[in-house]
Amino acid sequence: MPNFRHRLSAAQRRIYDRSNAVSSIQLRVSPRLARAVSLLPVALGGDYPTEGQRRSKVSKVTQVICDEICKAKRIGPPRVLVKGARPIHEADEYHGLYVSEGHSHEITLWMYTAKRRQVVAPRTLLRTLLHEVAHHLDFTVLDLEESFHTDGFFKRESSLVHQLERAAAKAGRAAVAGPGRLPQRLALRSSGADNPS
Repeated sequence: MPNFRHRLSAAQRRIYDRSNAVSSIQLRVSPRLARAVSLLPVALGGDYPTEGQRRSKVSKVTQVICDEICKAKRIGPPRVLVKGARPIHEADEYHGLYVSEGHSHEITLWMYTAKRRQVVAPRTLLRTLLHEVAHHLDFTVLDLEESFHTDGFFKRESSLVHQLERAAAKAGRAAVAGPGRLPQRLALRSSGADNPS
């Protein structure tokens, strides 16, 4: 990715450099978080009568992942919204979006590709979620005034992916849920998890 630091103001360059200097986010992965990550492929790949049911399952699992990460870092979680096909803007597909306004934080994920309307790969959706969570952590944990796509940012995102995938691999070996079925203990009734849009 091209370095755009030279186009920033002096104040923004200081934020950019602070972001670039942090290469990982250490996370204590709870059993619930590991289990949720291991169940994301189940939620995405299940055989559902309607698109709304798949979206509801994926919404619950992704909200648990987000909530558990934020709980481990002792911060409030964003609300996760799961939507259908990715929108296209200037020939590029949106994968995810993080919006922060005052005390309101929201992550939007799209679970179908734009052109073929195929369900996205579980690892792609997980990485997209963690990318948007990394933006939230920039503001709330690293106390950055802006969240730039620095090399450090992408390293932090990757550090989250690797930690969660390792933990989920262990949890996945013990998983017994069938396709499209999620354990009741994973269901959330907070942060809009039961109200997908």
